[in-house]
Amino acid sequence: GLYAYCDVVLLATHARAGNRAQDMEYPIVHSSLVLVLVSLLGVFTAFSVVVASAPDPLDPKPDPAAVVVSGNARFTVLTESIIRMQYGQQHDAPTFTFVNRKLPVPLYNHTMQGDWLVIRTAKVELMYLTSSKLTFSQDNLQVYVNSTNRTWKPVPTHNISLEGNLLGTTRTLDHNMGASNMDMNCLTNKDPDLHCTLGVISQWGYVVIDDTGRPRFDEDPEWPWLVQPNIPTPDGEQCDVAADQRRDCGYIGIREIDCLGKGCCRGPHKSENGVPNCYYPKNAQQDLYFFGHGHSYTTALKEFTDISGKIPMPPRFAFGLIYSRYWAYDDFGEMEIVEQYREHGLPLDVIVSDMDWHITFYDDVKDQAGEHRGWTGFTWDKHLFPDASKYLAWCKSRGLRNTLNLHPASGVQPWEDQYTPMAMAMGIDPASKRYVPFVPEDKKFVTNWNKIVLGAREKEGVDFWWLDWQQGENWINITGVNPTFWLNYIFYTNPYHWKVNNTDQRGMLMHRFGGLGNHRYQVL
Repeated sequence: GLYAYCDVVLLATHARAGNRAQDMEYPIVHSSLVLVLVSLLGVFTAFSVVVASAPDPLDPKPDPAAVVVSGNARFTVLTESIIRMQYGQQHDAPTFTFVNRKLPVPLYNHTMQGDWLVIRTAKVELMYLTSSKLTFSQDNLQVYVNSTNRTWKPVPTHNISLEGNLLGTTRTLDHNMGASNMDMNCLTNKDPDLHCTLGVISQWGYVVIDDTGRPRFDEDPEWPWLVQPNIPTPDGEQCDVAADQRRDCGYIGIREIDCLGKGCCRGPHKSENGVPNCYYPKNAQQDLYFFGHGHSYTTALKEFTDISGKIPMPPRFAFGLIYSRYWAYDDFGEMEIVEQYREHGLPLDVIVSDMDWHITFYDDVKDQAGEHRGWTGFTWDKHLFPDASKYLAWCKSRGLRNTLNLHPASGVQPWEDQYTPMAMAMGIDPASKRYVPFVPEDKKFVTNWNKIVLGAREKEGVDFWWLDWQQGENWINITGVNPTFWLNYIFYTNPYHWKVNNTDQRGMLMHRFGGLGNHRYQVL
């Protein structure tokens, strides 16, 4: 069903923006308190209005009765308004975006009109030219939306599915100075790091989500892991498509590895004059989801979560008061903050420790990973927190939750307190003092990192993590995988943290948005 959050009062004190030198000139705690009235329907993305505290079991395999196959084309009627359109593939594995296709089969029929396959529901009508020997194009595929009297076709040079789109969101608001450079239109937003994500509702009544080549999950029941789709790279003849017939296969600025990983062609120049430089070859595999809800926007959002997973309910403390400031506090400094909240009758719920909680060095020396030494850290700075366990226990005695800032890109360096067991677990001789590289796509690394390195802090009383990834999005050399999304998945689903006495806890993390599907991994 459709749920709505009530408006709540969120007291956030996050004075991170700005220069630290300037910040340290004005160490006035009270002035950093900012009262923010938040409507959570507005804070969560346009997709985040359906909330589930106990999601139904997910099954990526659709009911066979919902599937219509014609040659290399495969159509799955998921709802009266959503049809999955595949060409050259028939996989039903869960992807980063879509994880559930086992829905009640809607009422529909399919007939032949000459060479055209026609699939009709009460909401949409799809037509496919069965005699075609090439991939989906404007010549062989179209879908008509009854309520808006509009027809979608995969038109060359311009992704018509974006017309009238009411837009979605981006990875972060960092460095955005209001409306002057806050471009939410993925047609014109040239920063690939932002994961510009369009919404699933449109004034034109339809949206097409391209899931081609998106990473998939394996079938590990304990902790599903990413699988690289095996889509062949097209040859020169397949890529010999006239400029005015090229259909966009990726956003502006798409990485070459992501373009080729989708089985698409990469042109020699940047996209210009409406001609994409990442485009579909003549016989490309395609995996498209047509949303034809007209102006029934709430239904579109609800059905999006039916197939992409429900939005989990955050833990109760996430709706309370949070204190965060970019400041090198010690334990007594943070305890003083807590007491000031108590003195003013403000019920503080979470206290955030920024990056100075760990060994930082404050110099320009590079570590073995090539990053600034101390930017990454997992070991308490004893000058500031001489007895972290005692400090965290004190916080717990006052009903507080604690989160720590992480920049994990440098891996586990030799000065970390958990270096020796982590190095041994990864087959590195600790005597070599060789660091343990950060490889988030490696399940062995992530498992050991969570159990040994982060687990040590969690046993002391750290409740969740502020994952402050800032090392760019070209970090994982697997098609379609960006660190923001993948790290959100890792931290939110970590079975070594969120299961206590075989009971699932509600997950939580502070981070940025990683793209479609990220709503399943709740980010504050």
